[in-house]
Amino acid sequence: MTTSFSSIINIETGRPQLKDNIIKTIPKNILNILKEIGKASEQFGCQAYAAGGFVRDLFLNTPNFDIDIVIEKNGMEFAKKIAETKGWKLKTHKKFGTATLITSDNLKIDIASARSEYYKAPAALPQVKAGLLSEDVMRRDFTINTILINISPKNFGEITDIYSGIKDIKNKTVKVLHDISFIDDPTRILRAIKFATRFNFTIDPHTQKLIKEAVDKNIFASLSGKRFFTELEYILKEKDPVLPLIKLFEYKIMQNIHADIASNAGALSFLNRIKEVISLYKKNDYSEWALYFIGLINNCGKEASEDICRYFQIPHNQKILFCDLRIEAKNLLKNIEKNKTAYRKISVFKTELILYMMASLKSPVKREEIFKIYKKAKNTKILTNGNDIIKLGIKPGPIFSEIINRLFEAKIKGDIKTKKKEIDYIKKYLSEETPIIKNS
Repeated sequence: MTTSFSSIINIETGRPQLKDNIIKTIPKNILNILKEIGKASEQFGCQAYAAGGFVRDLFLNTPNFDIDIVIEKNGMEFAKKIAETKGWKLKTHKKFGTATLITSDNLKIDIASARSEYYKAPAALPQVKAGLLSEDVMRRDFTINTILINISPKNFGEITDIYSGIKDIKNKTVKVLHDISFIDDPTRILRAIKFATRFNFTIDPHTQKLIKEAVDKNIFASLSGKRFFTELEYILKEKDPVLPLIKLFEYKIMQNIHADIASNAGALSFLNRIKEVISLYKKNDYSEWALYFIGLINNCGKEASEDICRYFQIPHNQKILFCDLRIEAKNLLKNIEKNKTAYRKISVFKTELILYMMASLKSPVKREEIFKIYKKAKNTKILTNGNDIIKLGIKPGPIFSEIINRLFEAKIKGDIKTKKKEIDYIKKYLSEETPIIKNS
């Protein structure tokens, strides 16, 4: 156990303890809450420990308010007593023996009993039962996530680092705890890649070997698509998801999901163009992760896209976006490039689809043209209605849609701002069309 990186030795107990400068990085409100939970654990007759990503990120000096607390007693009962005492909200998760406390300032704290787990079969959900603190640490995914910090009053700040997680943080290494880790839970492969690229860490050589062996054994065939997509969505929501996606291709993980998901440089170039487009359009009216997923399946036809969405158990409304609307946008882009009328259609597209169309173009100038068309189309309103067209002697039918489309395009390109000018344009348009259109 190496503790010299960010800890000192407590003279009284001889145990490693957090340095004051690390403790000072914890926001005061969170530090106070941790101390209050620690006091409650003492009254409950047990020790309480901060665990998981919150602790890992303390050593990385990275803000993380996703707080996990583990105790060697009934975590749900413990959380219930705290909620009653403090007046905090409580959500229990009986299946996993955990609970979530929601403080008065909406901070969420997960409370769990120390537990052990085992897997009946590869990629199966684990069977969980109450266990010792050492067993709880053993079930975790990587050494960097196994560090515990005691928050009980007498031992506040003392570190338990059974698997040398601090050393691996110092060495910037992602390492599994045992050799069948990825067989037990293949989603850990995605998490290994996510953590390595997020923190600019290296995956330990032996861990890399275990990943390749698990992929070669086609371990993902035993995993439900829904569980895979849950982890993939986390990756797509990373600050820079292109880096982990590249690794997914390098390990041949995405290709295992569906053969039509390309792994060539063209696919990765497309994802990088999506990143460029997103950097230019930083608004909250679309889902960045959804746009990256659209880019991921860019080379897939409708049938392949639907197969992928079915495997991932993607909700129907998202499936429509990823399959039908994406392909519609692709076809619309072709029409725009051929100078065909598409302005009215583009005005009702989701922002994800507009940005997807922009990313489909290699030329920054053409991307800007698409965005200008979109902005103009969104702000263009037609004042003329069907009754106005009937008054011009045109019978209702498909010609109505053609007239409105032409008028919409003309308003974007020209100076048609009043209803009178709209009517004048329609008259001119009709006079220039063939007799078949005029008599329809």
